[in-house]
Amino acid sequence: MNAFEAGNRGYKHKNLLFWLGMVSSLVTSIKREDRILDLGCGYGLFLPLLYEIYPFHRGVGIDFDIESINIARRNLADRGVNWPIEYFHSDEIQNQMLTESFDVIFGQEIIWWNNDLDQLAKKVFQLLKQNGKGYFTMGSHPEHPHWEKRRQQMLTNGIKSYTWSIDEVAEAFTKAGFSVGLRRLPIDGFFMYHPKATIESAGSLYSLVQTTTECKMLFYFGKHEPVRQTHTIR
Repeated sequence: MNAFEAGNRGYKHKNLLFWLGMVSSLVTSIKREDRILDLGCGYGLFLPLLYEIYPFHRGVGIDFDIESINIARRNLADRGVNWPIEYFHSDEIQNQMLTESFDVIFGQEIIWWNNDLDQLAKKVFQLLKQNGKGYFTMGSHPEHPHWEKRRQQMLTNGIKSYTWSIDEVAEAFTKAGFSVGLRRLPIDGFFMYHPKATIESAGSLYSLVQTTTECKMLFYFGKHEPVRQTHTIR
């Protein structure tokens, strides 16, 4: 499914190209019996999109914003489908103690939320089944030329963020027991221009395309035998 088709199927969102990039980068296809977790699910569009591409056994979306969870639940209900997807506020998960484990965990730009990388890595490791896989996007790193500007904009809006380097993330997840890989997130589609948002975000449309394609990263976290030497997963 390409971005144009996905948009026509109700998945119009600023992160659509990133979601499709994650899906196209899977080292193994998602199977019908797999359990999927979406950390930081927002309005809940990613799991239905993924289900249309790779039907799975169960999908769970979690977010700390209750309004986002309410919207995610409404969006799924409005589709009028009986798909095995549920959404939970993070407080609900903490109160119920999420005990199930997952085959694949996705995280779209959630690393900057976290002030404790070691704790995040340990939690993801705990939630993954043996031989499970995690895919986390990251543009919120010091090497991204627009990150500091965006961080200040969020701070002005009362949103606190944390800046971690690529290597700090790799080290934390390796210490937790993961095999860690990294690539540029593949982006196949057009970046759409908005006369206000584009300029505020990146200064120009050219800069938006250039910095996103060069600096938006995708981490692979594999819960399997640790990497003994440098190699590439194909």
